[in-house]
Amino acid sequence: MVYGSEYCAVNEADIQWIDAVDEWCLRSILDIRWHDFVGNADIRRTTNQPPLLSIIKSRHAQMDENADASRATFEPPSENQR
Repeated sequence: MVYGSEYCAVNEADIQWIDAVDEWCLRSILDIRWHDFVGNADIRRTTNQPPLLSIIKSRHAQMDENADASRATFEPPSENQR
C-alpha cells in the first residue's frame, strides 16, 4: 500500500482516506465488525501497527529535501501550478 508513496502529493482529504482505509484493512484482517464496538486505539495496540500515514511521512523524511518528489509530497502547489 505504501509502494511509491514518497512520490504522491497528499492533501487533507487524502489523509482522511488513508487513515480510513488503513483502519478498515486492520479490522478486516482481525475480523472485527462494526457492531463489536472496538476502538481504533485498541486495534493499534493489538496489532502494534503504526498508522500508515506515519510510514509515508517517515519515507518522505528520508528523501533529499531538494528532490522534486520531496517538495511535491506535502507542500501545497503554487498558484501557477493550480
